[in-house]
Amino acid sequence: RRRGGVGSLKAHEWFEGFDWDAMARLELPVPYAPVVKSHKDLTNFTATEADMPRIVQYRDPGTGWDRDFATVPDPASAAPSRASLSDQFPCVSCT
Repeated sequence: RRRGGVGSLKAHEWFEGFDWDAMARLELPVPYAPVVKSHKDLTNFTATEADMPRIVQYRDPGTGWDRDFATVPDPASAAPSRASLSDQFPCVSCT
């Protein structure tokens, strides 16, 4: 422990008037309360292209590290056609 500990922090002039007891009871007023229409309202959150992570293209190093992974021999057969999917799983609400 450092000399003074949390007491030194609480006693600092920058925190003068701060209600530490209210903070401990979780009763401090929020500094900002956004207006929302419902618990699912995301209008206060916006994402732009600049927020998106950089796309990193995969380059196979050719070491064979994935040799024993379960794979499909013909990549064309890896994804079923849209027609066969719709036959297996009819979508009631699709147009």
